[in-house]
Amino acid sequence: MLEHCQIAQAEDGTWSAAGPRVGLTVQGKASARLFKRRALRPFAAGGAQHECMLVGELDRVRCYVVERDGAVHIVMAREELNPEFAA
Repeated sequence: MLEHCQIAQAEDGTWSAAGPRVGLTVQGKASARLFKRRALRPFAAGGAQHECMLVGELDRVRCYVVERDGAVHIVMAREELNPEFAA
């Protein structure tokens, strides 16, 4: 699960996130970022599910990592995406 990923930055500016089944590394000193984006995904019948994605950014290009139904999806985009639109 992506919400359990730990994010760290090394001395050389490299960002990394590691979890039980997926990892993401972003290299680039000046413009690199790595963070989690969280949201609540509502169901038509009521209730909601927590969604979490890893977002790596380098030179305004973002890599969205989403885990759904046991599969990992990777989306590359320049625009902002929310968890419900990334998979």
